[in-house]
Amino acid sequence: MAILLPLLGFVGLWIYSGNTRREPNWRAAFIQALILWGAWLVLSTEFLSLISAIHRTGVSVSWGTLVLINALWLIYWLRKGSVLRLPVVYHSRGRKVALLDVVLSMVILVPLVVGFIAPPNSTEAMDFGMSRVAHWAQNESMRHFAAGSEALNNAPPGAGYAILNFYVLTGSDRWSNFPAWVAFLGCVEAAMAIAGLFGATPTGQRLSAVVTTSIPTGLALASGCLDDLPSCLWVTAFILIVFFVDKDKNLEFNLMLAAVAAGLAFITKPLTLVFIVPFGIYLFIVQLRRQSWFRVLAGGLVGLLIVALLAGGFIGRNFATYGTAYDIDAYFADLNETISWKTTVSNVLRNFALHANLPFSQGESWIELRIIDVHERMGIDVNDPRTTRGGKFEIPVLNTSEQTSGNPFHWLVIMIASLVVIAAWRRKESDRTKITYLGLMLASYIAFVVLRKWRPTGSRWHLTFFVISSPIIGIVLGWLDQKRRNLGAALAFLMLLVSLPWLVAVQERPLIPIEPYTYPKSILTTPRESLYFTTVPNEEHFYREVADRVLAKSSKQRLSLVFDTPFLEYPVWALTRNVEGDTEIEYQWVTGASQKYLRTALESDFILTNRCLSSEAFPGFDIELTSGLDKCLYAAKN
Repeated sequence: MAILLPLLGFVGLWIYSGNTRREPNWRAAFIQALILWGAWLVLSTEFLSLISAIHRTGVSVSWGTLVLINALWLIYWLRKGSVLRLPVVYHSRGRKVALLDVVLSMVILVPLVVGFIAPPNSTEAMDFGMSRVAHWAQNESMRHFAAGSEALNNAPPGAGYAILNFYVLTGSDRWSNFPAWVAFLGCVEAAMAIAGLFGATPTGQRLSAVVTTSIPTGLALASGCLDDLPSCLWVTAFILIVFFVDKDKNLEFNLMLAAVAAGLAFITKPLTLVFIVPFGIYLFIVQLRRQSWFRVLAGGLVGLLIVALLAGGFIGRNFATYGTAYDIDAYFADLNETISWKTTVSNVLRNFALHANLPFSQGESWIELRIIDVHERMGIDVNDPRTTRGGKFEIPVLNTSEQTSGNPFHWLVIMIASLVVIAAWRRKESDRTKITYLGLMLASYIAFVVLRKWRPTGSRWHLTFFVISSPIIGIVLGWLDQKRRNLGAALAFLMLLVSLPWLVAVQERPLIPIEPYTYPKSILTTPRESLYFTTVPNEEHFYREVADRVLAKSSKQRLSLVFDTPFLEYPVWALTRNVEGDTEIEYQWVTGASQKYLRTALESDFILTNRCLSSEAFPGFDIELTSGLDKCLYAAKN
């Protein structure tokens, strides 16, 4: 099966990374391999895009080439008589560790199963993420296309590379949620590896993994296809490499990996680089103490070139279409327009409130009123448009959505664990590395909330902070477990228990529907095609009718899109079996810069549009189907 090729390519890179050390650190090697795998993914996809070869054969050859390279390295390694170490032996560390491993494995596998059963069905995935993947697959290239929303072209493509490869290899969206789950697994492994570098016991490392696994936002996202987990993975991977450099003799190799991780983070979610900057400065200072200015600056230049190489395709396409590397207006729209001590306090408090969605409304109301009161005392507007975007300030109701879930219990644990680490350092019971990590972690979060505008749906942007906090929490729980037998493990299991609703009842994809937190349909009893419309059930009938009309014809049908605003686009691709070659779908009318890519000689069989007021809107076409005044389908006259 073609889908095995990327997985085999990763395994080869994992074995290679582990064998770069005499005593392999297989968790660190796992993350190193993911970074290398991500670099191959981006560069190979960009190459295939240049020659319009993003089809099953081209993608299969690309991943087959990586497998071949790994095989040739293996032959070389064995022929020179080197010992080949494999990450296949499980070393038991006692009953407690074994129990934690079993529980972790079970919990981590649940989102994989959920993501395999359910298709991508969040609103953001269907009107943006999966729609652009479908366009790329149809065009066999990532080149820009005429688009109703320019974000389909100019937004960073990082998370889309992996989804596109699996989409093309399998000829369906069955594995489109898999990359986010892999990123989830990578975050867990990275947290364990960082905790291990800081001296955590095997139990402490597992407790770090439990903390990471139980983050509600992460659990909800792990079965979907949004870009938050992939960006979190690359930031956490960068941070791991920063501290792994001290433990590994392969300096150049690890610095190269750090640059790759930063580049992957940039092309996935550019604003998450704010989390990287404090750790990057720390790495720079550490290297200055060990190497000359010239070598450090030369290494930094090489790192920038690596980032530019990874982002080259994305930036080049944007320059060709828009004359700029990035959508500057969209970027600055997310940044605070004023920064002062008052706005800093405002943003810290309001972002904290995104994770104060408690199971009792009285507590939420009290916190919300106190925050509003602080703003009144400071003499500033809690909804100041210069620091607010997308809605008015309020604490979100408790929910299990992948887009708005908060992490209240984890917030509390982070604050307590941070105080414990500070106290241990002051008593000289903890080394400087842990307090340095804690300081950088907190600095990165403060920088992020200071720079970025508050928004009601901003909680998932904080996922990186929660993940990089997990090693600290795990270390503290490990200490507690040693001093008060099994208390640390008990608290970790409590965190898992608290997060259980996000494991089995994600709002958009519930295994077990729980009113009023989820939509009423279970993914176990609902047909897959209906699951596209879990969040918009009133749309299902119309989209099914469109698909039936289009597919009623025996030949390949050309469907044009004419919309003034973004709409629920991906179900059109999925239900009309575009990836199987039954339809060809393109925008026929757009107003943005991408209108240069319109095909003037396009002959359509159907037009799907929101221009439904006049039957004469499209000469040569009759209205075939309507959905109120929202959407309608025109069919070409015979």
